[in-house]
Amino acid sequence: MEAYTSFEKIGVGSFGAVYKAVDSNASQPGQPQAFVAIKVFHSADEEIVRAAVREAKFLAACNHCNITGLKEAF
Repeated sequence: MEAYTSFEKIGVGSFGAVYKAVDSNASQPGQPQAFVAIKVFHSADEEIVRAAVREAKFLAACNHCNITGLKEAF
């Protein structure tokens, strides 16, 4: 998470919250900032954790211009 700065909450749902942040590693001087969306899950429920892992694996396998890609999961 150290690579991301300037967190701004942009949404809350039943699984957790979504934040807009700046990817410090991808931002270049003189170029627009590289924004990312970060999902933070707030559940210890095993079924919700399994659903989140399934979603991450599915997104990692997708490669289409109309689907937001998964950069990393931790």
